[in-house]
Amino acid sequence: MDLDHFKSLNDSHGHAEGDQTLVDVVEVINSRKRQLDFVFRSGGDEFTLLARNTSMASALFFAEQLRSEVESSFSGVRGGVTLSMGVAEYRLDETMEDWMRQADLCLYESKRHGRNMVWPRPENENHVVLEEGC
Repeated sequence: MDLDHFKSLNDSHGHAEGDQTLVDVVEVINSRKRQLDFVFRSGGDEFTLLARNTSMASALFFAEQLRSEVESSFSGVRGGVTLSMGVAEYRLDETMEDWMRQADLCLYESKRHGRNMVWPRPENENHVVLEEGC
């Protein structure tokens, strides 16, 4: 997951405010995740959430709930804060690098399609449309 337009937030509100935004968003993530899930900071404003023993449908549902909660929690704060998210399911026949690349491709698709969304986007709880390698 990646905070949308984070550089603009840093530029307009300052790095201290940007740092506090990261802390606040992680607090929301931590309040929503299960004890067996792990959150990692994988870049400046990019995070990875490892949701263990979770189906793709459940992961998409959780990701959408998290995206929505961040959007509503920060709608009037610092010009609004939103997340773009990519979801990928680990398969036994792939490497960890392939799995992370898949998640990254999905993250970039969410950004390419307008940001503040989860990709792949669930059509409903049981059907997922995969586009362009995602």
